[in-house]
Amino acid sequence: MIVTLQKGVELEPVKRELTRLGLWVQGVERSRGGDVHIVVGRGSTAVEITSVEAIAGIASVSEPSSPHPRVDAHGGAVEVAGVMVSAERPCLIAGPCSVESEEQITRIAKKLSARNAGSSGAR
Repeated sequence: MIVTLQKGVELEPVKRELTRLGLWVQGVERSRGGDVHIVVGRGSTAVEITSVEAIAGIASVSEPSSPHPRVDAHGGAVEVAGVMVSAERPCLIAGPCSVESEEQITRIAKKLSARNAGSSGAR
């Protein structure tokens, strides 16, 4: 994300507000024309653009295009073994490196099922 400041606006208060929203200020660039651009790191918390635009002193906000447009086109949910998995209903996927024994994973799956913790796909 690139955040461009209005002319004459102090940089530090805007950086503080961006940080308060959970955004990582990766750098500050100044154009030859005097424009100040704040570069927000990709690892930042996801926020609505309108929240950033609402900060006093911001002239514009631009988002980079997605590095995975074909993945993005599929939407945010997928059905696996009859269970919908999405941001609202996440799924824990554990591999062999996290399992010490069959007894361990069976015990954990039973506990999750007893709590109705969305473990319907555990096996």
